[in-house]
Amino acid sequence: MWTPFAVFSTAAEPEASTPAGDKKVITLTVGQTLAGIDGSPYTLDAPPYVDRQSQRTMAPVRFISEALGAEVKWDSTTRQVTVEDSGSRVIVLTLDSSKALVDGTERTMDCAPELLPPGRVFVPLRFVSETLGAQVDYDSATGQITLTRQRQ
Repeated sequence: MWTPFAVFSTAAEPEASTPAGDKKVITLTVGQTLAGIDGSPYTLDAPPYVDRQSQRTMAPVRFISEALGAEVKWDSTTRQVTVEDSGSRVIVLTLDSSKALVDGTERTMDCAPELLPPGRVFVPLRFVSETLGAQVDYDSATGQITLTRQRQ
């Protein structure tokens, strides 16, 4: 069955250290498929990229959301992604629309989610991550992004 989301895939060599147990740490780099969750490496099937028009980093919604502990659902009829965080936060994103619903309240994003090869939905990384309660740090010299979130 075809799915429009990135999934965790091939494990690579483990990193030397694991972050402190009270925080979840996700790392990824613009243009690269290697990512990490709490020191465990994963290979994405589609790398994050910077949207040229908005200058926002776009990343696969399923990888980011699930790595932060949220559940992702796709509705092909409405072309909507629903990200639910333990029932406490619900984000509804519609392909090609910069409007999102966060807990039923409409919010505007800097750019719209997109469906890109190989059939993955990419979303504005900072919008989704911060809405789920993560801190986002970006190193412009290396293109590395670090998401940090308190464990729940």
